[in-house]
Amino acid sequence: MSNTTKYFSLQGRVSFATRDGSGNPGVVRWAQNCPKFEISIETDEETVKESHSGLRLEDFNFPTGISIKTAYTLHGFNIENLAQALWATKYTVNASTASGEAAPTGLVVGDIVKLDHENVSAVTCVDSTGSPITLTAGTDFEVVSAFAGHIRILNVAGFAQPFKFSYSYAATNALALMKGAADEVILMFDGVNTANQEKVYLELYRHRAKPTSGLALINDGVGTLEFEGSALYDGTRAADPNLGTLGRMVFAG
Repeated sequence: MSNTTKYFSLQGRVSFATRDGSGNPGVVRWAQNCPKFEISIETDEETVKESHSGLRLEDFNFPTGISIKTAYTLHGFNIENLAQALWATKYTVNASTASGEAAPTGLVVGDIVKLDHENVSAVTCVDSTGSPITLTAGTDFEVVSAFAGHIRILNVAGFAQPFKFSYSYAATNALALMKGAADEVILMFDGVNTANQEKVYLELYRHRAKPTSGLALINDGVGTLEFEGSALYDGTRAADPNLGTLGRMVFAG
């Protein structure tokens, strides 16, 4: 062993891989920029205090549990990272059109209504008279946000409600929030010690993240996604004494 201190300052790529039935990695997904990644080893223990000295000193302890916890920050505001953060299920809405979609009744000038779909275009509107009257865009109604599907009513005089909207909507990807626990993944850290350019690799065989404790949707600076997770016992690695059952670190020989 060298007597020279090996200092370290790490950077690296945090990635997640799906697991097959044998615990082997499937497709690896890079989590994008990760300015913080930490692991902590935690132990539960039971202690016994002696009962004869008059000081009740600790006389014995033994571990009752071991765990590896993770904490990491991601900059990547993409649907995969958000699905993990929000325990969400991804789904896709295909492009199509809507016709005769009725708005609420009793609208007054200035009211905003929400269309059933997002990412809309070519919005038209008619009223509910026997021979429907077409409302004029920019005069009788206006699109406040095409992506949100928000429409503001500018004029109600001479029209019979409910107003009926027709429009096109483009394809969107969406998340159904809190639909179930995040998938177990293999967590990988492909790192480099910037103090000496030596490589280091960390792998946690079964990792599950908690839902994020907060997601700031209005930011003055660069937003982040904050995660905490745990490494779980992997029985598929138990037969190999070199692997351990939670994870491993690898260094250049």
